[in-house]
Amino acid sequence: MPARIARPPPPTCLEGQASQMISVARGQPRGIINEVRCLDVRVLSKGGWLVPGVLSTWSWSGTPKVSMLISATTDHVKVDSIPGDKSRAVQQVIDLDRTACHLGGHRPWFICPSFWCRRRTAKLYLGDSFRCRRCLRLAYPSTRENATYRALRRVQKVRARLGGSRSLAEPFPPKPRWMRWETYFRLQEKAELAAAVYYRGLANYFV
Repeated sequence: MPARIARPPPPTCLEGQASQMISVARGQPRGIINEVRCLDVRVLSKGGWLVPGVLSTWSWSGTPKVSMLISATTDHVKVDSIPGDKSRAVQQVIDLDRTACHLGGHRPWFICPSFWCRRRTAKLYLGDSFRCRRCLRLAYPSTRENATYRALRRVQKVRARLGGSRSLAEPFPPKPRWMRWETYFRLQEKAELAAAVYYRGLANYFV
């Protein structure tokens, strides 16, 4: 079992950090995760970016375009702004943790750099610095949708999982060879219930 990371004791005078903690606990979401640049430790690990001694460049498209230099050691990742890039000035060291997988190997995690958080997370988001979703008070896109469109997304997710079209106008996908009938019928029922909610919502909209 990996050692549990202990929270550091609160300092005697950190008013800025204290006000940040209160705002996280009481504040409303400030945005959604799709609107914020993200750093995913799983993508970095799979692409070989976490190999100690490797210096790489990570870029996000959009306006303005943001690029970072990323270097790793066994226990942390260092993120630096590209020299001359005025769009975002960031210089940050992000701690890493690893947990054992059931079939062998280890899974890497970021440790949120926020002093009052320090939780494991797969993704960090770029605000004034990299922090986790909770610290930046970011919401998932589904929280901005009404019940009708959440139901539509559930149907589409099931259809995509079965390898079929996401369009409700297309026939429901058949059972994949590798899937058990019990699982298939459960997913089919889930999709039918969600579709009923979606169509009912559409009917109410046009009344």
